[in-house]
Amino acid sequence: MNTVLIYLIPLAAIDSLNPTTTALHIYLLMTPKPLVRSITFILGIIAGYWTAGLLIALGFSKVIVNAINSAEKFIYVIQFFIGIVLIIIGFTLNQSFGKQATIKHPKSLKPMSTFVLGVVATLWDIPTALPYIIAIERIIEAKLSLLKLMGVLGFYNLIFVFPLIVLLWIYIIMGNKSAVLLERINRQMAKWYPKILQVLMVCFGLLLIVDSTIHGFNRLLQQ
Repeated sequence: MNTVLIYLIPLAAIDSLNPTTTALHIYLLMTPKPLVRSITFILGIIAGYWTAGLLIALGFSKVIVNAINSAEKFIYVIQFFIGIVLIIIGFTLNQSFGKQATIKHPKSLKPMSTFVLGVVATLWDIPTALPYIIAIERIIEAKLSLLKLMGVLGFYNLIFVFPLIVLLWIYIIMGNKSAVLLERINRQMAKWYPKILQVLMVCFGLLLIVDSTIHGFNRLLQQ
């Protein structure tokens, strides 16, 4: 259980660097009296991502567990290729970001509307979905109970929204004076996000390749 949580932290950290949700959240924080709509936006993100993760885990758990039981020696081969995919995505990330569309600002700022906006925003940024899929695969591989599965997904999602919670805390501390700082953060996020995510994905891909190679050789030696 603890091993799974430790493994999920870097994945969730990569996933949390999301320019779409960050930009939308900063926009909401710069609207009049944004506290409630900002909180509902974050709750919408958690609800959408957590529910999607749970449905994916429950839907594919039997398939993945059966695959693990019947072909356990191939798990590290799969992990090796996932590492390669991450590296390829990392090197082509700047090109894909230039082609992505952005979500328009919401027409309604009612709490329910911002909650729904949070749900939609979590499913919008396709490049950031890959770490979540890898995390779900790892969670299923650990064969956790339903209660622990729900808890681990909740832990992942708390890390996922942590940058948004930090932005909310900045507003709570500074109030309307935070507008300049939030706008600066938004500009820097748009500028540096592809490069940061690129480095993280390449590094994590290399880590998966090294880990799968070492454990794969150890398994062969034990046979």
